[in-house]
Amino acid sequence: MNYVFRRVKLFFVVISFLSFFIQASSFLTYSEEVKFIDISKEWKFQIDPDELGIKNGWFKLNFDDSEWKILEAGKIWENQGFEEYDGTGWYRKSVIIPEGWKGNRVYIGFGGVDDEYELFINSKKVAAFGSKEEVESFHNRSSSTDITEYVKFGASNLIVLRINDWGGGGGISKLPAGLSIERELLLDPREYVIEKSKKYPDLFWPYWVQGKGIAWTMVGTENTLEEFLRSHDGSVGATTWPFTLNCWVMDGENNKVVAPEKMPFDKIKSNLYGGYIPISEYSFKLNEISLKTSFFSADIDKDLMFKKESGIYQILIENPTNKTKKIKIFVSIRPYLVNGNVGKVHKLEWDKESNSIIINDNLSISSDVMISGFYASSIRKENDISKFILDGNYQEKLESKIEDETGMANGFLLYNLSIPPKIIAKINVIGFFDPHRFSKEDFLSLKEIDFEKILQNLSSSWENRLKKAKIEIADKRVIDAFYASLAYILISMDNNMPHPGPLAYNLFWARDSAYITAALLRAGFSDVVEKSLPYYMKSQKEDGEFPSIFDINLKSVGPHEWDAQGQAIFSLAEYYRFTKNKDYLKNYFQNVLKGCQFLGKIREKNLDEKLRETFFYGILPPSVSAEDLGPGTWHHYWDDFWAIRGLYDGAYLAKEIGKKEESKWMKHEAENLKMSVKASYEKIMREKEIDWIPNGPDDLEGSSMARGTSPGLWPGGGLSPEDEKVRKSFERYHEKWIAPYGGAYLHQNRFWPYGFELGYCFLILGMNDKVHQIIDWHLNHQTFPENYSWAEQIDPKTLYFQSGDMPHCWVAADYVNLVRALFLREDEEKLILCSGIKEEWFQNGNKINIENLPSYFGNLSYYLGRKDEERKLILKIEGNAQPPSGYKLIIPFKDFEIKKVFIDGKELKEFKKTEVHFPAGSKEILIYY
Repeated sequence: MNYVFRRVKLFFVVISFLSFFIQASSFLTYSEEVKFIDISKEWKFQIDPDELGIKNGWFKLNFDDSEWKILEAGKIWENQGFEEYDGTGWYRKSVIIPEGWKGNRVYIGFGGVDDEYELFINSKKVAAFGSKEEVESFHNRSSSTDITEYVKFGASNLIVLRINDWGGGGGISKLPAGLSIERELLLDPREYVIEKSKKYPDLFWPYWVQGKGIAWTMVGTENTLEEFLRSHDGSVGATTWPFTLNCWVMDGENNKVVAPEKMPFDKIKSNLYGGYIPISEYSFKLNEISLKTSFFSADIDKDLMFKKESGIYQILIENPTNKTKKIKIFVSIRPYLVNGNVGKVHKLEWDKESNSIIINDNLSISSDVMISGFYASSIRKENDISKFILDGNYQEKLESKIEDETGMANGFLLYNLSIPPKIIAKINVIGFFDPHRFSKEDFLSLKEIDFEKILQNLSSSWENRLKKAKIEIADKRVIDAFYASLAYILISMDNNMPHPGPLAYNLFWARDSAYITAALLRAGFSDVVEKSLPYYMKSQKEDGEFPSIFDINLKSVGPHEWDAQGQAIFSLAEYYRFTKNKDYLKNYFQNVLKGCQFLGKIREKNLDEKLRETFFYGILPPSVSAEDLGPGTWHHYWDDFWAIRGLYDGAYLAKEIGKKEESKWMKHEAENLKMSVKASYEKIMREKEIDWIPNGPDDLEGSSMARGTSPGLWPGGGLSPEDEKVRKSFERYHEKWIAPYGGAYLHQNRFWPYGFELGYCFLILGMNDKVHQIIDWHLNHQTFPENYSWAEQIDPKTLYFQSGDMPHCWVAADYVNLVRALFLREDEEKLILCSGIKEEWFQNGNKINIENLPSYFGNLSYYLGRKDEERKLILKIEGNAQPPSGYKLIIPFKDFEIKKVFIDGKELKEFKKTEVHFPAGSKEILIYY
């Protein structure tokens, strides 16, 4: 499979894992009659790079596989000891098929095989799926085969798969992996649900089943291992839950029922609490009745018995009328996950004594209000639970307990309420990340908890935490998105390790973390960065390589990506620039030195004299790079720009601790690589007659050129904003990949919010109209509207989630970095103020107010106001920032020209049309225009 889809494939592999996480063994059967046999465990495995398997009979019964490795299905082989192997691999397993199955058709099936495979049963080839020539991969498609004619009943049968992986992940990548006498049990649950919805379109199917897109946001507390999630159809879940909850309401007078799944999104109000605090609010109406559900995460221990992070799903039903209303509230429990997948709910049971619903025997939810009833069904054997509500016969036909070997049980809690006039009724439903069964004592404790106080304390805590630095302007959405993005980043941290997302990207990515680190430092979170940087350093390999992707245990799970070297060094350098913590720097300087030496070593491959007259001389060799930029066989300037940044930063850090020789060598390496890169792209531009810097020598036209060139300007690795070639290149990128879409960045036939990085580059280049076009587009086209939750990859037609993860924390960091730069950014030894502000922000007497914003040179506070009647701007500065070269104030308004300037009462004689330079220590600047 193409490297372009490496992250997309990892998304589906990780989501597949999460969907089956709760069960120790998938598809356990609870009935006495066994209809399904799980074959996911203990496969014998061997790679076959020389294609010897067919010739040597690896599919035959008498072949000796005793020396083969042991693997599991449902996980790619790269994550089981065969990192980076692409090609042919063989799986062998023997299974006894019950004698009792005789007389039935027997089927074998897999949820996904990456990429194509041949199936052998008892030495005979019986089927093949996928085709490299036709680019038909089964990595995320279910497949099943009737093997009745090839098996022996009551005896052992040999199952063999010969799998060809074209690139990226490989193997039996997605569950189920099983044998069954009912083919339906082998179908991918997602496909099954979508097909069923076509037959019953009036049921309360999730938005993604109805074709209304996929989008979700995240709530939680800082630095927890798991997160709670909410879909734009109102359903709530958690990263470890194989189910979601949603709330439906019925008017007892006319039995009319309203479910958010059946409402258009524009009839629903969905937002974060206060605009940016990670508490999800979701509101809709049924006639005169208003219903709001809030979803948040908190520790509700408070001297009670709960000691785990809880998810609180609060339901508020308001009766504004003058008469009592009889209302039924249904809280559904269904295996439909927020990301468009289906979990495994094998068992649901109502425990009346503890007022809880037990799920899969080891997890339960409860509430502080007595449940009036619970009803359940099997989606496969009967139907979605909403059918019985709509039919009005749920009380007669459904059970309060369900066991379903297919994992597609669903049910709902029923609350019968009588709400007096002008009253708001409340129900709090509680669940945990980890397995937990409520007891009667737990339920009694819930009734003593003041959930409103918890909500207030949580809100205040987030308010104080997020606003370590404050930005206040008239456009509230710009700043709400800033703080919401910070909250998402903090929630995604796992044991102080930055993670780009809660689901598919629940790992450490070097490049994501570099941008996240930069954002946290710029918002005042140096304490968080200090704890996260050791992951970079401790993961470094003996040869000096910083791995591109690794897990919480520092196990590398990604390919070689040369950009990781510069990103690790840059992150440490940024921390030092903001904190000047020299002891911390000394502790990790050897990592910096080894990383720079590693860059020098890999670059030697392209310093061969045979390459001197080519485009490749002196630049870094090929790598997967940022994964979406192109194949790993290509050279990507992205890697070079990041390497230049890392080498310069290494030289800076060495100088700071007195390592003069090392600093001199690193700077020389940076300059040398910078010259080689410039010579390479200028040679291409001349010979190919193009006027833009391409993605690299192997890709002159693709959309990767825009994203791939951006680190040359931000964070700054080898390109100058004064270079006309650079300016023309970025104008070309905008013209080709952004302008036609109104501010979205089209890349690989989808929209990527990494356009924020390009926005930063446009800001440096003084192209403010392009900067705000990008910001405005994303604020007006949020993947989850009014939740500031952007997906990494957005469907250009629906503008909903397409691939990757969300809320994507690299994207969140890009937004934080860009917005902060509108008001304050560093340029060598000076601070630039206001270079990205909008004139509209000063209408009706509004002003800009900045408090305690960190910089390389100390914290800065300032106020910028405008008095139109006097045609005067007033800038007041406070804080301890002492930039050595002072400040540059840029007023980027159209038709604006400065006439007079006074610095602390003294007239300044020299200034430009829209720029004023003034020294550190200045307190008040008056500008007449």
